[in-house]
Amino acid sequence: MLKILYSEQVKKDLIEITAYIGEDNMYYSFKVIESINNTINLLLTFPKIWKKIDDIHYMIIEKNYKYKIVYKIKNENIIIMWVFKYKNSW
Repeated sequence: MLKILYSEQVKKDLIEITAYIGEDNMYYSFKVIESINNTINLLLTFPKIWKKIDDIHYMIIEKNYKYKIVYKIKNENIIIMWVFKYKNSW
């Protein structure tokens, strides 16, 4: 059974996203994080159908707020490596 793990970088990314958006609107920041988490949870059902960006990394895009989520699959783990705004480059 697949399990989702978060890199230390992603933990920092999510905290920074929440803090940045929360400066203006805390409710909205929770909605963004909720949407990112819902997108990540899709990986449990469909881990390999998203865009492969190199030999080991895949990318899924959170559609509501345009965040890229980069991950890799190792054994029975989906490891979320980075989360960043869509306009940023890989």
